[in-house]
Amino acid sequence: MKRILILSVLLLSSCTLPDMASLLPQPSPLPPTETATQTAIPSETPTITPTQPTPTFTTTPTLLGWEPSPTDAPTETPDPRLPSETPTAEPLANWGTSTPKYSGFLTVFLQYGVIYWGSCAPNATLITATVENPRLVDDVILFVRLKDKKFEDETEWRGVTMDKKDNGLYTYTLHYKNLNDYGHFTHAWVLYQLVATDKKGNIVGRTPVTDNRLSLEACP
Repeated sequence: MKRILILSVLLLSSCTLPDMASLLPQPSPLPPTETATQTAIPSETPTITPTQPTPTFTTTPTLLGWEPSPTDAPTETPDPRLPSETPTAEPLANWGTSTPKYSGFLTVFLQYGVIYWGSCAPNATLITATVENPRLVDDVILFVRLKDKKFEDETEWRGVTMDKKDNGLYTYTLHYKNLNDYGHFTHAWVLYQLVATDKKGNIVGRTPVTDNRLSLEACP
């Protein structure tokens, strides 16, 4: 009976004691693991701006005179020795009344007094000149132009350097193709003048303009 009483007391005591498990220290909760959140950064897409090409403007020179195209070019080729531009020394009909004839020249000769354009002969003439002072003269320029025998039509002066020979002799073969606009003339005078220059281009001799010694005729 005494044992039963002791057991009863122990049972009652165990019922009134607090929960021992609650009295035990609880482990501290682990801190939450930080999870790195990757934020997608949008890649910046470059904006492509189309580049407009800068237009290039080419200045077209103003045509100051008619120039023949290849299709308009004449079939007959002039003497290439004739320059397209007149030399600086220009012929003048009034060189001065005090200037003696053939100043600076000894002789001037023509092979023929008439040349024909077309198929007739002669169609060229040899011009020869001898200067008075060969050491002083460097060039002799032959100037020519056409003048109609009946009308007032005439061409511009055109000059060519004559061929230099020995002992002050200068020659040039004047062909009808060397004469500007020869096809517009049926009967014309070939006016010519010779001008001698030194190495600096100074005029050291000249002949008067000869206007009635050489003719240009259309081939009949």
